[in-house]
Amino acid sequence: MRSTWQHDDFVSYKLGRLFEFSSRGLIYNITLVSLLITVTSLLLFAPHMAFAKDTSAAEALRAVENKYQTAMSVKMDVKKTLRLSVLDKTKESHGEMTLQSPGHMRLELKEPDNSLLVVNPKSVWLVHHPLDDDFDDKVRVTVSKEPLKSQPQMLVVFLMGSGSLLDTFTIKNEATWKPGGEPIELEPKKKTESEISKASLIIEAGEIKKLSYFDHLDNETVLEFSKTKFGEKIKKTLFEYKPPKDAVVTRVD
Repeated sequence: MRSTWQHDDFVSYKLGRLFEFSSRGLIYNITLVSLLITVTSLLLFAPHMAFAKDTSAAEALRAVENKYQTAMSVKMDVKKTLRLSVLDKTKESHGEMTLQSPGHMRLELKEPDNSLLVVNPKSVWLVHHPLDDDFDDKVRVTVSKEPLKSQPQMLVVFLMGSGSLLDTFTIKNEATWKPGGEPIELEPKKKTESEISKASLIIEAGEIKKLSYFDHLDNETVLEFSKTKFGEKIKKTLFEYKPPKDAVVTRVD
């Protein structure tokens, strides 16, 4: 889905069909949006824990997932780095992510993205604020009602806080992985059906510190997490959104 308001100099990357960014706007495919959200949130709801030296990568991953099942909320700072392979460009954004079980998430990124993503069990809202008021001063909003009905089952179980990444991915370095900051390398079991070619994550003290993944165009997205806080009381209104009256709203069923 491409919007007519964008310039011919539109530059986009395709991380599967998850997110597409450009210097003038943001294109969003609602069907696969929660892959990033749910994989990230699944792994991040984890209090501090220490792994024994003989802990396997699968055991470490399951332990983090298990901690997520019992957590109610988490807030963290996020640094996002996007590397566009063909264009040889790198973009960085900083913001905050807030998650609450089950199925609630808010990700707000500042410049250059200046975007907001709000997820609740009934809707997904993607909000892109204008970067240049002289060019376009409209807020662009994409919304999907009842998104869980249109998403693959693997995304539903992650978003609702159940299931395991090991149902969908295999660990490439299971035989050699050791605790202490070494990346866990993942690849999809069904490569022809996946929009992600490979992924990796770093677990330190029982928390995910870094998550990175590549699409089939070799574009890389890296998410780094810091200042993580667990169990804070969060207002329900944080996971709601009402677009401005003059916003351009696109609805996806």
